[in-house]
Amino acid sequence: MKPMKDLSAVLDVVHQEEGSAQAVDLEAVLDTRPGDYLAAGDEPQRPSYFDFEDLNQPLLNHRTGKKCYLVLGVSGEPELRPTLHDYRTPQGKRTSRMMMTVPPKLKEQLRELHGTEHDSEAPISVSIVALASYAAQLLIEEKRGVVVKAWLDPRKAQRSQLRQALKRRNRRN
Repeated sequence: MKPMKDLSAVLDVVHQEEGSAQAVDLEAVLDTRPGDYLAAGDEPQRPSYFDFEDLNQPLLNHRTGKKCYLVLGVSGEPELRPTLHDYRTPQGKRTSRMMMTVPPKLKEQLRELHGTEHDSEAPISVSIVALASYAAQLLIEEKRGVVVKAWLDPRKAQRSQLRQALKRRNRRN
């Protein structure tokens, strides 16, 4: 077995006092404004998080040749590629983050929207946020609503028992 590397230098960085890593006053160095902690899409005058452009018909994915119903960004214009903002407090702590379960069926639908075959080819998080923002904007503009319901599941009890057994087996709550 190989001897382990000495990680004492890493421990000094990981366990340093809060705020000691950067003694720079960012506001004094940068031209910052209070709204700069948010993304451009969060600005109050914008109707949605992303800027949308409706297409009359789907485009073709240039790699797969399949129909692409959801296009993220404009080819050749990297500044227009939608990304999710890394939200942080003035103290540098991350905020507005969450863990989320993405069901296999939704991943399948997103791959179909992008005209891709693998999850790694479809940016899942950005796609979900983009579609949610688009749907919200559309429903508000058209003054419409949507009722979201779960499918009736005759095997609900069996699925629940299976999940409970898996949790017990792995000693997780």
